[in-house]
Amino acid sequence: MQALEQDSQTDTKLSIQVIGRFTVLNSKNQQIRISSKRGQALLALLAVAPSGWRERRWLQYKLWSMRGEKEGSGSLRQTLSSIRKTLGDESDILLSDRTSIGLNLDRVAVDVHDLKQLLSKTPLLSQSDFLEGLDITDPEFENWLRDQRVFWGNQLREVEVPPANQPAAQPKHPPAQLSASTTPVVAVMPFSRHLAMHQPQLSSHVMEGLFDDVIDQLAKIRWLSVISRSSVIAGANAGMVPSEFGTRFDANYVISLDLFSNGDASKLGVDLIRSQNMEMTWQKTFLLPESVAQADVRNIAIEIAGNVASQVSRVAQSCSQGRPSENSSFSELLWRGKWHLHRLSKVDSQAAQQIFADLIAQDPGNPEAHLHLAWTLMWEAWATRASAEKIRDISELGQKAIKLDNSDGRAFWIAGVMESWLRNFDLSNRFIDQAIELCPSLALAHMQRASNRIYEGHPAEALKSIETASRLSPMDTHRFFFLGEKAMAHLLLDDLDQALEASTQSLMLRRSYWYAHLIQTLSFARQGEQDKAAEAYRRLKWHTPDFQSEFISWLPFTDRVKSQEMIAELEGI
Repeated sequence: MQALEQDSQTDTKLSIQVIGRFTVLNSKNQQIRISSKRGQALLALLAVAPSGWRERRWLQYKLWSMRGEKEGSGSLRQTLSSIRKTLGDESDILLSDRTSIGLNLDRVAVDVHDLKQLLSKTPLLSQSDFLEGLDITDPEFENWLRDQRVFWGNQLREVEVPPANQPAAQPKHPPAQLSASTTPVVAVMPFSRHLAMHQPQLSSHVMEGLFDDVIDQLAKIRWLSVISRSSVIAGANAGMVPSEFGTRFDANYVISLDLFSNGDASKLGVDLIRSQNMEMTWQKTFLLPESVAQADVRNIAIEIAGNVASQVSRVAQSCSQGRPSENSSFSELLWRGKWHLHRLSKVDSQAAQQIFADLIAQDPGNPEAHLHLAWTLMWEAWATRASAEKIRDISELGQKAIKLDNSDGRAFWIAGVMESWLRNFDLSNRFIDQAIELCPSLALAHMQRASNRIYEGHPAEALKSIETASRLSPMDTHRFFFLGEKAMAHLLLDDLDQALEASTQSLMLRRSYWYAHLIQTLSFARQGEQDKAAEAYRRLKWHTPDFQSEFISWLPFTDRVKSQEMIAELEGI
């Protein structure tokens, strides 16, 4: 196994290798075997942290997300103790305080901190995965690992060093590579001309309409660049495969549409493929009705666009996680700010605000920077239950984003959210309707439509919009919020089993979400399960120590009696 060489001029004690198999070497280049897989993962999580530090709760959630808070905390302490024993005299490179755990990066060499040097010594590592072979059964760790492999794979390709005496290959027109410095480009492959002959129940105009609608819906996503229909038709050759198609149009992503039959039924297969490595990023099969109407075609196109946006955004944010440099471009910083925004923590919120504020200072007329600053402040307002004055200030930012680009549905969505929190639901609904009109695949706008119906006293009507949002972005970062609103709708409908199911699913995704804990507590109480209600209330206060009745009063029910009833119920537990 490749040993990492040490610089004799430094006092570095340990080396950690995360490209390829996880390896720890002492100052004499002797391997230290960390036998526990979670111990290896814990050190890797710290090694690639920008400062070497992570919050204890964050680590617990990444490695023991399926365990309770107390059990997860105990497992973390036990794993740390085991690592320290294994490291022996060199255990002082592990640092900790009451809330966080860190690595002393002044005393630890991590291979990914200098990829050029790493590949110059061992070029074959460019073909290795991040944490190759490390397998831990935990959905949160698996998601993190998948994103890290995408990010570091991209970084390795950018700095790959050719073997000695052999120049790097220079393809005539290499496939497009997605980095945080570029706007993602998507190209939709047209249906093969022979498909109509094999699908007699589907007229050619239906197939052409679906192809056109997918391009049209993607074009409404303002941060994506979509190759036009005329360009694709003029430039695509019959029999062209996705890799050739992506290269022809210099597209980061290719969408392949395929019609096939299963007995009397027709199906549409959709593949989203990254041109850079031909990785299948997303795929879905749609069952087509016997008689395909224009509305069916449009709804399928909207769902395709929503899922494509979700997946492309996730990859682009992953590609932005590297340490910022003074040469970072505007787009690189913008995507890094988005990555911080979607991590939904106080520290990340502050980092995102600083990035977006700096970008606005660089380019005062940039709509993306204004929109994302408002977005970041909006989530902070929810987390802190901001005052009406603060909400109005954020609403002004949203309105400014609308003025800078009145074709972007996201800006109208932000304005609609702010108005709903001020209980101005007529105006909020108009903003949300406009957001969906501009970008029908915007899942968060459909979710806000659902929230408005809940707080206006029409929870049954909210469920359809929640279902739509979930179809448009089934792996959304904010899915815990989708499920929380679903739980609230069922609670208000007195469908307590469904409320418990949805709130439990929400807490599986975000264990500290006080809103879901509240719904779970009230559901048990209304079922007469007082012991379970008391335990759920205890968990709520453990995760949110500052919880008080004002949290519930802040919720924008038009009928404030709803809030008062919830507060009274909690007081009786």
